[in-house]
Amino acid sequence: MREARRGVEARSTSGSSRPLQDVAMRPALAPLVGLLLLAGLATVPPASSQGASAGCGAEDITFWYNLAHDDGTGEEVERAEGIRMGDSIWFQANAPLSCDGERLTLVVWADEGWMPVVHAYAEARGYPPRAHADFVYWEMSADAPHCRFAVELWMGEPGEGALVDFAEGGEGACDFAGPGRCTAADAWVAGYRVTRADGTTLEAETLYDAELANADRIEAVVEVGEDCGGVAVVLSAYKAHPEEGSFTLFHESSVVVPDGGGRVEVGPTVAPECRFVVILWLGQGPPVALLDLAEGGEGACDESAFQCGVVEARANPDGSVTLSWAALDAVDGYVILRAEGDGEVAPLDFIETGATAYTDTTSVAGETYVYVVVPVLNGVPARFCESVGVTAVPFFGAPLLGALALVGVVGAYAAMRRRG
Repeated sequence: MREARRGVEARSTSGSSRPLQDVAMRPALAPLVGLLLLAGLATVPPASSQGASAGCGAEDITFWYNLAHDDGTGEEVERAEGIRMGDSIWFQANAPLSCDGERLTLVVWADEGWMPVVHAYAEARGYPPRAHADFVYWEMSADAPHCRFAVELWMGEPGEGALVDFAEGGEGACDFAGPGRCTAADAWVAGYRVTRADGTTLEAETLYDAELANADRIEAVVEVGEDCGGVAVVLSAYKAHPEEGSFTLFHESSVVVPDGGGRVEVGPTVAPECRFVVILWLGQGPPVALLDLAEGGEGACDESAFQCGVVEARANPDGSVTLSWAALDAVDGYVILRAEGDGEVAPLDFIETGATAYTDTTSVAGETYVYVVVPVLNGVPARFCESVGVTAVPFFGAPLLGALALVGVVGAYAAMRRRG
């Protein structure tokens, strides 16, 4: 696991040639309809209704940037200094549970030659990625312009909260007469494909026309203009809690628009077994625009539905490894994923619903493995499932078996939990 960035210096921007602008410019990137809907949803993605506790500080956040470069390569960097011109940025962060509900804001400034302007603005509130999680997660996306730019990461309101990370890069003044002004007018929905729980399918022009029902599997096709290259198209399903006036993210699927725009397919996402709303967004955290939405379903939502369960791993004397978890309702089955040592996680097996345990008989005594058990509903996997690691017990004497079974559990868990 990454170590938390401690002692990050909160550098003032007052001495920079790029003065901090009034953040009131950000609504240009999040149209009024999107903001009104977000206000109605209360907390999207799911977040605690209360703010972060006094035990949460900027030094507690572990963050990193996944970058997609113009040349088709990608990399992960720990600080904003690694961001280049034209990069598509996917920001992620972890922190202790005391940071539940705390807001992070990612601002990308573009230099127009005489003053900076907001080029991208994304914000998200930290939330536990699943039931019983012991950390909080953030996820945002943005892009860097093809010119001089600056990146700021704030805890809270820009200019008022704590400056967690800062960097400048790029070269040349920005020409906003060309690509880079992605708006709702740059995208239109070509249609949806909905697969019902009974296996039947239908085509629809809008989510409303689809008359969505519980457990529907939903896919969308969107035509996007060239100005939206690098912008995400997101299809999200939320659980509705009318008595609380809030919504909780149930499942989400996204795709990044390629340079030059074109037709993109996003999905599937799946509607929960309760009241819900499904939303198609252009952009992410906050959205550039809301493209389509519809409500549906019936019944009260169970917070545990389609959530990843707590998994325990036990090394057996014969070198096999047994995984166990509590049964989850309304799922089709579980995908068992495994990584060997520090290797990549890969599918190992699929088991039908109702199972609460799985034994890996292909594990090798003495080798360390990391496992993830992912519930699947209508062909769609749950998100943010945590991993658990264990070393298969070698054939040594009985007094050593108990100790050896625990080797690597803590280290592997920490290294893999954000990959869920």
